[in-house]
Formats: sequence, C-alpha cells, structure tokens
Amino acid sequence: MDELNSIEYASPADKIRDLHRTLIHEHAHRAVAISYGVFGRVEVAPNPNGGFNEIHFTGRFTIYGRGPRSLKAIRLIGLSGALATMLLDDAEVDEWTATEELEFDESLSATDRELAGRYTVADVRAALKRIRRVWSDVVRSAELGVRAFIGLHAGTNTACQNSERSANGLTR
Repeated sequence: MDELNSIEYASPADKIRDLHRTLIHEHAHRAVAISYGVFGRVEVAPNPNGGFNEIHFTGRFTIYGRGPRSLKAIRLIGLSGALATMLLDDAEVDEWTATEELEFDESLSATDRELAGRYTVADVRAALKRIRRVWSDVVRSAELGVRAFIGLHAGTNTACQNSERSANGLTR
C-alpha cells in the first residue's frame, strides 16, 4: 500500500509538513528530556489510519533507562511536544494562551497527558522557556528526520511507501 497516497485529499507536500510537525513534537520531548539529563530516541512512522493530531504520521519518544526523578521534569517533558507544535504555529505564544489551548484543544495525546499530570500555568511557562532555549536543536533534528525519512524511501516512487520503516532522529 502506498501510504503517501493513502489519504486521497492530502498532497505529498501536506504529508511532508505533517511529518515535520510530528518530528518537531517528538524532538521537543527529546530536547527537554536531555535538558534534564535523560536520553532516548525519536521514532516516526506513517499512520495509515490517520487521527486528530497525527494525521499522516505517528511518533513517539522513548526514554532509555531510568527516566527523570523530579515530577516537574516529567510534567515538562510531557507538555513539551504539544507546546512545540504551538510554537511552530505562533512563535510568540504565551503560557496563558497555551494553557487554554491544552485544556480545550486535545493537543495532548493520552501518553503526554499522563506525563503532564496536573500541570499548572507555571509548568506551561517553564516548559515554553525550556523549549525556546533548545528550539534550534528541535528544528534541526526535525529537519534531519524529514531528510532521513525521505532518504529511506528514495527510489520507491514515493517518500513513504513502507510503513514498517521509521526515521530515527538520534542526534545525541
């Protein structure tokens, strides 16, 4: 099955934008985790079933070994993916707008919501500050991930033919 063309109303450019957005989300988790001394890997794969937040691609950040010890670190890592996609849309987003969007937009996946727990506006502010500090790394890693994913599928007449393959965005 040709996942790049599996959703007939989306262009390949739309799908690449969605891949980039998914990688921004996951690499924000990774970069914020690294800021707490926690390491892991990012994976993305085509999402043939689609979804609200993961339209054409699905992603995850997997922590290696022991996770962060502080509850605050866990909350900020959980919030960071959704907040990064908000920053991608609006670089000036503030903690109040972001908190409102998190509450009413279903921006947090079930896994991210579980990590974020009972977050506060102060947690959102702290997470936005951390993400902004590592933003260039997040963007660079996402761009490398897009290139890697496309490279994995070069010569297949589509950028996303094999759903079993994934682009790993390991940069550390």
